[in-house]
Amino acid sequence: GVTLASKEDLANYNVGVQAQSSALEVVMADDVYDSIKDKITEYDTYDQVIMDMQAGRLDAMIVDEVLGQYKNT
Repeated sequence: GVTLASKEDLANYNVGVQAQSSALEVVMADDVYDSIKDKITEYDTYDQVIMDMQAGRLDAMIVDEVLGQYKNT
């Protein structure tokens, strides 16, 4: 994985997120969205995001907080 010093660093990476997720809504509402939107790919499910991460097509993924806590335990 990659280590990000700031959310602006996401502009340097291919990022996956689930379409219509609360995580995507938060990102879209953030000032950083305009600078990173070209690097974001939306997926129907998080499983698809994870598969593309494992395949090396994505560098990072933006997840809902609850999912992030679940995946990190």
